[in-house]
Amino acid sequence: MRAVFNVTAGGLPSLRLTDQGDKDRVSLVTLADESAGVLVADKAGRPREALAVQPDGSAGLDLLDAGGKARLGLALRPDGTPTLTLFGEKGQVLPRLPVAH
Repeated sequence: MRAVFNVTAGGLPSLRLTDQGDKDRVSLVTLADESAGVLVADKAGRPREALAVQPDGSAGLDLLDAGGKARLGLALRPDGTPTLTLFGEKGQVLPRLPVAH
């Protein structure tokens, strides 16, 4: 494992933690809109979790499938209202929770 600290041309810092194969596993990022986030990747380097705090104070966690598509979103709005969103294979919002048989 190693840590890589970077500052973009715009002056924004980021920190990446890589595994022995030099694949990104955890990335801490800040963006120009003043949001901040953490990305967690699987052993192939594919993002699987994204945690972010937006400039308006909302916070969210997205769980991603192996293709990088959000499949579950958990968020907390600035007023404290929680939301849970499930997404289908094509990115569509599912109208209800799927039930396993």
